[in-house]
Amino acid sequence: MSKSKLALMIILIFVMVIFAILILQITATSPCPGGGCNISKNEAISNLVKFQFNEPGLPKIYKNIIFSNGDSLDSEKIAVFSKVLLKEQVCVLLSETLKNQHFTNNNGESVTYNGSFSKNVSVLVLCDYSDSLEGCISAYEYDLSPYDLDLSGCSTFNNNSEKRYCAVAVIDSD
Repeated sequence: MSKSKLALMIILIFVMVIFAILILQITATSPCPGGGCNISKNEAISNLVKFQFNEPGLPKIYKNIIFSNGDSLDSEKIAVFSKVLLKEQVCVLLSETLKNQHFTNNNGESVTYNGSFSKNVSVLVLCDYSDSLEGCISAYEYDLSPYDLDLSGCSTFNNNSEKRYCAVAVIDSD
């Protein structure tokens, strides 16, 4: 094989590897690879929670989550779909910047969107042991603006427990 053909093959392999890496990164940021969901938001988010459950203390922000009127995230549904958590181990939070934008939060049990137009948001998932989660939120400064996340609004949160606990926060897209 000539040197020019060998060089061309190496370049093609390199381009294919770069393309594969880009595809993996794009699908890793969306709970619905390819952008289309045939599953509910709660089921999609539960898949993200299941992944983060095995990464205690490491937050992950998933972008481009579209909420339409009536869409909600529910701690019980997320827990059931995740198959690794109980309802009492999931808190659904709402960032301060979204509180006056047609979103409502029900004591950490659910977040519902009641706007007229679709809203593009991000979802932060952070799992850790209950007795470490508040410190973890502070360490990453998610307790500060623009997030202002506060677990005290979660009716099921117990910081004296050593159980795993996941915070799922609807936050503004960057």
